[in-house]
Amino acid sequence: MKRLFVSFVLICSLVIIFSAPNPSFGQSRTPAKPVDRVDFAAPAVAGQFVVKFKATTSKANRSSALKALGAVQIDRIAALDAEVIEVASLKSNDTLAGREAVLAGLKQNPNVEYAEPNFIYNVNFTPNDPSQSSQWAWGVIRAYTGWDITQGSSSVVIAVVDTGVQGTHPDLDAKMVAGYDYIDNDSTPTDGNGHGTHVAGTSAAETNNSTGGAGTCPNCKVMPVRVLGNDGSGTLAGVANGITYAADNGAKVINLSLGGGGSTALQNAVDYAWGRGVFLACAAGNSNTSSTTSSYPAAYTNCFAIASTTSSDARSSFSNYGSWVEVAAPGSSIYSTWINSGYNTINGTSMATPHVAGLAGLLASQGLTNSQIRDRICSTSDRITGTGSTWTCGRINVYNAVNNGGSTPTPTPPTSTPNPTTPTVVPPTATPPPGGGSIVNGGFESGTTGWTQASSGGYNVIDTTRPRTGSYSVYMGGYNNASEGIYQTLTVPAGKSLSFYWYQTTAEGSTTAYDYLRVRVYNTSGTLLGTLATRSNVNTKNAWVAESLSLAAYAGQTVRIRFETTTDSSLITSFFVDDVSLQ
Repeated sequence: MKRLFVSFVLICSLVIIFSAPNPSFGQSRTPAKPVDRVDFAAPAVAGQFVVKFKATTSKANRSSALKALGAVQIDRIAALDAEVIEVASLKSNDTLAGREAVLAGLKQNPNVEYAEPNFIYNVNFTPNDPSQSSQWAWGVIRAYTGWDITQGSSSVVIAVVDTGVQGTHPDLDAKMVAGYDYIDNDSTPTDGNGHGTHVAGTSAAETNNSTGGAGTCPNCKVMPVRVLGNDGSGTLAGVANGITYAADNGAKVINLSLGGGGSTALQNAVDYAWGRGVFLACAAGNSNTSSTTSSYPAAYTNCFAIASTTSSDARSSFSNYGSWVEVAAPGSSIYSTWINSGYNTINGTSMATPHVAGLAGLLASQGLTNSQIRDRICSTSDRITGTGSTWTCGRINVYNAVNNGGSTPTPTPPTSTPNPTTPTVVPPTATPPPGGGSIVNGGFESGTTGWTQASSGGYNVIDTTRPRTGSYSVYMGGYNNASEGIYQTLTVPAGKSLSFYWYQTTAEGSTTAYDYLRVRVYNTSGTLLGTLATRSNVNTKNAWVAESLSLAAYAGQTVRIRFETTTDSSLITSFFVDDVSLQ
């Protein structure tokens, strides 16, 4: 389900116990992952915006666009060709109205591809009772027998994009490669928080060295990339730069134990890394919910979402869950390295994630690609209680993964609803053959039965966000550069009209059309025969509208009746459709 953007938070511990120091129709991914909806009111650096100009825009035209807004460029996300700009007038008076005015001005410029505030990330964790805990996870995930097969390769680098890493820690000092600090803008990404050092230890601490604990990939190297400061605060630009830096500098795996809302730049950074063959392990979040509102980047298709489990293989009480989560891994009471050359025991999906990053490092050492790693981890996981609903594939099993020298089957899709109060789309039980003379499942209560859908975001367009009747409706748009559609094939009876209801919410104005809902007719080969109606952001808002469109021109023909939407690069518009029938 698509969700509103919120500020980022590190997916760190709930409790810390201190110890010693335009796809084709029907194309989708199972489970489908949501795409964020940008909330421009979310916390952001005062007066700062991330702007992507079209590649053909000259330097002079970029400068003139910024000058017109009273803005200057202060930073770049070079790999994404995006710029961080600052508007002086908003630095001390950053109001929502001011932000919207700047974004509207950028939107009017035909050279701007997208623009959004430079959102803020935060980390929060709470110290608790001192104690020491052993590393119980290794036995549960069968790491010991897995290490008999492989302990990884020093040529495989795991990037920890986090609060930095204490590179001089005696359990990490032999594992470090060069990284970067996007907080202080230098090449010494030292951790003053502890979170990143803990993550690094779980993924790849020195093992069998008579010091501290082990790491999931004993021979893998660690690349520290600091994108969050000692107080746990950072920016969207920093996180995006950190991801692309790791991808450009040899990382095979990126650990992202952070989360919150999404953005165009964040998704582009994730896709950039994936396109360069990097596997991204991403924390699902600690809000005990199936909602993805605060679960980006984990909710993106090219991030591998990870929930947390306890030593008894139960879901950790704090862990997020749902069919959008791929696997679970140990995340409760995890003992690992800490700053000041110490060790801590921490809870969180942040702690589960580096177990998966380390396993990905072992598999990368065996020569698997990022997509093969994703499928191997899924197909070899243990199907503990909750598999198929709380997470898709199971709890990771290191031995099974590294011992599987053959095929890499795809993940097992969910088989039940993750939460009775948060229903998911019911899978189709029977798709009628083409040529039926009526609309099947016009209220969408039976999921995709009768319908074929497509989404540029890779998720189901039938959901529970805004039904007119029943529990489901079609939900399209709601994010930048969206292209979505849903169609049904039928033979049109004589004298019939297509009846339906539609609804829109939009941040656009009412004078210029930017975002569109179209009702079209195609033949069974996908050739456009005609457009029945076009609606846009200039039409009725925030109310259900009844439509009845004549199908007389297609009587007797077997055709596809398709609802489709396109939205542009900013100022979000969402379209909903429900109660479709022939009258």
